[in-house]
Amino acid sequence: MKEKSFGPRQFKGNLQQHKQTILKTVLFLGLIWLFFCSYQSQGSSISKPSSKKFQKFFKKYFNELDKAIVHGDKLMFGTRANAEMENIYADVSETELKELEDFSPEIIKQLKVNHRKIVSFIPKEIHVEGYCGSGYVTIGGGNNDYKSMLLIKQLRETGAKNPIEVIIPPFYEPNLNLCDNIFPSYDATCVFMNGIFGKKNLQKLRYNSKLIGTLAIIASSFENALFISPDTIPLHNPDHLFEGKVISQFGLIVWPSVYRTSITPSYYEISDIQVENNPVRILNDRWVSPEDIHQHLQAKAQRDHENTQLSFHDLKGTSSDYAATSDLLLINKRKNLDVLLLMLYYTNDGPSRYFPLLNAVSSKGNGDYIVAAAHYFKKPYYQLFKTADKIGEEINSLTQVTSITGHYDPNEDYELLKGNLLSLFEQRRELKNDFKYDYFEKIRRPFNVFTSTPLFFHVEETLHPFKMKNSKVYKDNTGNQRRIFGNHIKFYGCDFELKLITSINELLCGAESTDFTFAGFENVDVLCSDYIQPRMEFLQGNSKQFWNKYVFEKRPPNSVPQTSVSTIEKAIKEGFDRDVEYQKDEPARPSILYL
Repeated sequence: MKEKSFGPRQFKGNLQQHKQTILKTVLFLGLIWLFFCSYQSQGSSISKPSSKKFQKFFKKYFNELDKAIVHGDKLMFGTRANAEMENIYADVSETELKELEDFSPEIIKQLKVNHRKIVSFIPKEIHVEGYCGSGYVTIGGGNNDYKSMLLIKQLRETGAKNPIEVIIPPFYEPNLNLCDNIFPSYDATCVFMNGIFGKKNLQKLRYNSKLIGTLAIIASSFENALFISPDTIPLHNPDHLFEGKVISQFGLIVWPSVYRTSITPSYYEISDIQVENNPVRILNDRWVSPEDIHQHLQAKAQRDHENTQLSFHDLKGTSSDYAATSDLLLINKRKNLDVLLLMLYYTNDGPSRYFPLLNAVSSKGNGDYIVAAAHYFKKPYYQLFKTADKIGEEINSLTQVTSITGHYDPNEDYELLKGNLLSLFEQRRELKNDFKYDYFEKIRRPFNVFTSTPLFFHVEETLHPFKMKNSKVYKDNTGNQRRIFGNHIKFYGCDFELKLITSINELLCGAESTDFTFAGFENVDVLCSDYIQPRMEFLQGNSKQFWNKYVFEKRPPNSVPQTSVSTIEKAIKEGFDRDVEYQKDEPARPSILYL
């Protein structure tokens, strides 16, 4: 029998068949993956993404964290007032930061040894099988059940469609009514840390709010996770953040606080990062020339003849201003799980060790443990140029009630940055030697309430109606009700104070109210009749006056011609990349891990 031969035609035909088969297989697997992600996001009480390998790794890692605890006297925070660190002109030199330190040399030495041990345990690449899709992450349990319910309600009222996961820490009993009945109606899911990491494994950790937030992000099933603290409420729909160029290019978005960064020189010594006495930026301006830096230092010396030292966080090797907040974080976990693992180390030994090292001025909401971990692993991150705003209402000439902190839209911030840098580059090119650099004019001032949209308000105590009722800050000196968020909040596009009290009324006083007695809410009927409903009626009656007080038109960003977009975006990336072009002594690490 003659053997069958394959000529060019038969080979081509077979190749085409193979291509079609491969394409069908890829499409089939893609559909299965989409179904898997969709199934995972359906609201119910679950434990995910967990596997034996996942729990086994975290059992070992939590043991390492426990062994890395340095016992002894607590490191002390510095004494410099927070208000001074809010001052945009208050550049802090290495000498001044060292004066804020009160750290034992023996403890610093041990921390340096332990930092290397922890880093050597963290693989360069980590792939977790259960991570997929994009969604919101917050924390539930105890008092946070009420706050997370309010957050979920506000998210859905903005039109947000992405799924939500409420992570329950191990020391809270779950509210099964919320988890099984109420949350699912909002496409929200309870996820239990005990089921993710293992109950016994979690007993090794030292809990604080920042550690819990980091664990929550890791425990969530989303690849792109937007963490929102339970004290933070959205004003507008944030769904677009998951699809924007910022998260796709950087993989990590950090929101700034109102403070200058105050990471201490001792931290850089512990982490073996080499800081050079060479300024490479001015605050968060990464596109300066040596002449710009010279002009900036001259201007600073003219304002303050005693302040002639270089700002420490303008030096090569340091992370840039401003201090980050811990209330918001958007992260691609596929790219940055190593960052999250280092964040666990910094927060587990946080209150006694790393919080003073990373925050010399003792600001409660400081999130520079996020920045430090990303900077250590040389992961560029996008931090908004529009810093947070404190928003409040004056009671009298001496007292300012700061009720909320506004945080802005990173996608819009990125577009503002592009237009601003294009204008800056054009001025440099046209004026040449006559160009005068001014950080506040060129970088700081273009990002303001007239050009930037707030997406979130961090509201803290104002979420809890019992505390508000008892504090009576909602009344003026004559006993009459007043607005506490400030009339200028109209700049932000909605009567947020009325919106918030309306949601609180629906949760606690309406026909479909939820029982939160387990979270410290007793005598809710009295609270509704004596505070919530009268407060809502006052704000409703005051709303017309509120809206008519200001005429406000938002200013569009400087337009960037399509022919210049790629050039400007490349310059932005290069600027952020320069932040991590420094020298360090990093221990050997495992290359890759599949969980």
